[in-house]
Amino acid sequence: MNIKTIEKYLAIKASLKLAQETEREMRLEILDQIFPAAGVGTLNAALGEYAIKGTFSTTTTIDADILADIEDSLSDEELACIKWKPSLIAAHYKMLGEDLRGRLDEAVMVKPSMPTLKIEKDES
Repeated sequence: MNIKTIEKYLAIKASLKLAQETEREMRLEILDQIFPAAGVGTLNAALGEYAIKGTFSTTTTIDADILADIEDSLSDEELACIKWKPSLIAAHYKMLGEDLRGRLDEAVMVKPSMPTLKIEKDES
């Protein structure tokens, strides 16, 4: 490994961040100019030789803390709107001995994550 590889990586990382930020700004600018009063849905427009499609949506989530406070007062119909998703508490799982987690291991899936990399210039 040499310094040139590290410097190339850092330059590409900086370029990628700038490109992502610029793309986001330009996407919003284009959509605002072509579809200024867009609501939720898909809109189409033509500009010269380009067919432009804008898809506008919302994200709907649950605030788990508030839900915990009001869950007992929700109707059956309201509770039917909530999907309960199992989630592993890794710290508790790791504390279990193999003899205590035999059946649970059948359902636990482990796969490698993308490793992270942090490079800082030594200023000394």
